[in-house]
Amino acid sequence: MNCQELKPILLDYVDREKNPDLCEEFKAHSRACSDCFNRFKFEVSFRDFLKAKFKGEIVSEEFINKIKTQLKKLQKDISIGEKGW
Repeated sequence: MNCQELKPILLDYVDREKNPDLCEEFKAHSRACSDCFNRFKFEVSFRDFLKAKFKGEIVSEEFINKIKTQLKKLQKDISIGEKGW
């Protein structure tokens, strides 16, 4: 796995929505690539911040899916023209 292959699955990995084999590939790559590891740490911290901020709030599954879709789109838009991340 390389950085370009990792980008599309990063948020799924952070949310633990990928299969175990891909998770192992992700772990191996992020141990060797500080850019990807730092991006992973940021995403986990951001997710944890949001969970703490909205703890106790009731949110529909539809709303959660819309947010995930927008975050993935934003991640693709941001990465256009960047080197690495």
